[in-house]
Amino acid sequence: MEKRFWRMKPAEAMAFVQTYGEGRWQEKIAEDRRHAAEEFADMPNPWLEGGIDPERQRLISELAPEVAESMRREAEDMRRRLA
Repeated sequence: MEKRFWRMKPAEAMAFVQTYGEGRWQEKIAEDRRHAAEEFADMPNPWLEGGIDPERQRLISELAPEVAESMRREAEDMRRRLA
């Protein structure tokens, strides 16, 4: 299995582009982002109290912004209901 683009070292990324071309690199980034969104959607919400995890928040925000926004809204809604 190929490494996800965010786990590649710069030299690995350049080798990928040289081997497969810039177009395939852009496709890979899009595929990896979709995969990340699917994986992150099944994870516990890192924005909820007691589970706040800044590193996971950053990673999800960068790789799957739509999932991050949904998780933030869910956490805000839950806090409002509990208040």
